[in-house]
Amino acid sequence: MENDALMVENKLGALWIRFPDSITLDNSCDIEWIIKENFKDQMGNVVLDFSRINNLYSSGLGLMIRIRKYVNERGGILCIVNIAERLHEMLNALNLDKVFPIYKTDVEYEISQDDLWKKKYNEHNQFLFVSQLENNMYRINISGEMVASQDLSACIEFTPLESVNIFVLDLSSLELVDSSGVAILKKLLLKIGGNNKLCLAFGANQLIRDALVVLLDASGFLTFYDDEKSALNEIMRLAGK
Repeated sequence: MENDALMVENKLGALWIRFPDSITLDNSCDIEWIIKENFKDQMGNVVLDFSRINNLYSSGLGLMIRIRKYVNERGGILCIVNIAERLHEMLNALNLDKVFPIYKTDVEYEISQDDLWKKKYNEHNQFLFVSQLENNMYRINISGEMVASQDLSACIEFTPLESVNIFVLDLSSLELVDSSGVAILKKLLLKIGGNNKLCLAFGANQLIRDALVVLLDASGFLTFYDDEKSALNEIMRLAGK
């Protein structure tokens, strides 16, 4: 199945997804919909083929994290193959190599399949905190379970540049927050909030949104939007004033 150079096929015993040359806000929803159409209740490996990807932006990172959640919930493992060295280094810097098995070639992936299941890559509730500076704004993805039993150090240690005034939080894959997570999230919001700072969040389910508003009084300095496009449109609207 193809859509604007997206290809989904069965290859080497896996659902093989070859991305187009870039993933943007405009095409990420369509790509996600097509991929989900090929998911089954129980899955094995799913492979993201990066052979055509030249650049990876926050929309692409968010898509990868959401796909990983869907795959792992169905018992599968999401892998990355044929990735350029520059993008591989970027994923390593974001610590995403710890949650995505990454292979340079198809052959390397094929001979390593037996090791995948030994490394617990399919823990869908694993906490992830990914921050990326893009167009002079921080794009932050918070996913999994933000609870005491998880390693929350990436969120605790995040230190933004003083010169950046816009923060966009993707909470679409955040599943659970306990009291420890709430305390750390509150410190994060206090760290990135303040005068002339704009903090927006999108994708949070209603339960997470209600909890954050009540427990953090988040309504005072964090505005919620249903999706990424709505949040970014608001930034553009404010910039045009």
